[in-house]
Amino acid sequence: MDADPQGSLTISLGYPQPDKQPVTLSDMMEKVLTDQPIRSGEGITHHSERVDLMPADIQLSGMEVSLVNAMSREMILRQYLDTLKGQYFHILIDCQLSLGMLTVNALVAANRIIIPVQVEYLPAKGLAI
Repeated sequence: MDADPQGSLTISLGYPQPDKQPVTLSDMMEKVLTDQPIRSGEGITHHSERVDLMPADIQLSGMEVSLVNAMSREMILRQYLDTLKGQYFHILIDCQLSLGMLTVNALVAANRIIIPVQVEYLPAKGLAI
């Protein structure tokens, strides 16, 4: 799942123009916010290497702004992931490098967290609590 408005994961999986994807994560989160029904597997792109993708695009930045005033705003992504239960053994969520509402949503939705960090002083210092 690409939860980065720049769509880096989407681009890396062979979709060079994320803004031209018919359905993206921002569309699914909008449906959760407005209580619209979500069809099973809606918007999920099936990659030839047996990896499914929920793509992202720049509209996800606007979604982050919309989340600020939403009720239970930190639970929107988790509510969407609940519609996918039983379809996947693991779901990886690729986040942006900021601690905004999209990253908070991903952290709330996650059971486990992997934080890749460069082996240098300042990136490691940034992880210190």
